[in-house]
Amino acid sequence: QSRLARALDSLRDALAEQHQAAVALQGASAQLRATLAELHARLESHQAGLGRLAGDVNSVNAEARRLEGWADGILARP
Repeated sequence: QSRLARALDSLRDALAEQHQAAVALQGASAQLRATLAELHARLESHQAGLGRLAGDVNSVNAEARRLEGWADGILARP
C-alpha cells in the first residue's frame, strides 16, 4: 500500500504541475492576443498615415506639374 500511496502522490504532483503549466499557457496566450491586437492597431495607424502621405505626395506632384507648365509657358514667350 505504501507503493500505491507514493504513486498517487506522484500523480497528484504531476497533475499540479500540469495545472500550473496550463495556467501559464493561458496567461501567455492572453498576452500574445493583447500584443497582436496592439500590433494590428499600430499597423492600421501606419497604413492610414501612409495613405495621407500618398495624398500629400500626389498634391505636391500636381503642383510641381502645374508650376512646370507655367515655367514652360514663360520660357516659350518670345
